[in-house]
Amino acid sequence: MRKQKAITPINAAKALVTDGIKGRKNDLVDVRNSIKLLEESRIAVTLLMACVMDRLGSLTKRGYGYVSTVYSFSQNKRIPSVYYTVSDAPGFTDPNVMWALEFLTAEFSDAKTQDYAASMGRCFTFERPDMRVELVVYVKSDSSTCHRVEIGEETQTVKKYKLVCDGQA
Repeated sequence: MRKQKAITPINAAKALVTDGIKGRKNDLVDVRNSIKLLEESRIAVTLLMACVMDRLGSLTKRGYGYVSTVYSFSQNKRIPSVYYTVSDAPGFTDPNVMWALEFLTAEFSDAKTQDYAASMGRCFTFERPDMRVELVVYVKSDSSTCHRVEIGEETQTVKKYKLVCDGQA
């Protein structure tokens, strides 16, 4: 007769982690590769982030940033990525925002933007073969240079779901 392990909270947690990792070795490899990539590019990423923060000046007090890796479809590989978000900027033409954008435009060849009108934001994305930067700027709701203008409305049907397990009603 085989002796069963007692089910304790720690054993249950270990089982949960083990079940989550099974079949996900590629995910673990991706994490290890991302860490290695960030380690190799640590100085370049740090300097770039410091330059952007310096140019944003006092706007950095109302923002946050982080560094990770992202899959670049244009490069067909993972590259280090810097994300920086600024909240409550006076506008997109604020001198500090413009100074940061001028710096990033000079450093990166590929640039594009995407607006988030509902939240008064704009994402500026810059990419080159070895790095990607996203600077997201949200302007104040009472900005003198930017206004959110309603252009229509849309009605959506959203399906609602309930999780039912093991014959529950």
